[in-house]
Amino acid sequence: MRNHARRCTRGNSVQNNVVLLSHEQVSTMSEGNEYSWVRFIVGAMSSRGRISRVDYFPDDRWLDAIALFDQLATKPPTQTTGPHSW
Repeated sequence: MRNHARRCTRGNSVQNNVVLLSHEQVSTMSEGNEYSWVRFIVGAMSSRGRISRVDYFPDDRWLDAIALFDQLATKPPTQTTGPHSW
């Protein structure tokens, strides 16, 4: 038996080019043991729709994830600069 993993993203919140996700991953090891864990993800998009920032938080830092989401959602989107700014 091979190791198996499945992922489920739920609880999405979006405001001003910023997203807050709750992401659960469940993995089954070759011995049959199943493990799961939750992460919170805060992502921001630039004014051109490109990903400009992604932060991951473990399940015990939910309040930190919300605080960052609120902080980023009140700012205008960043300008994308550099050689790959489309």
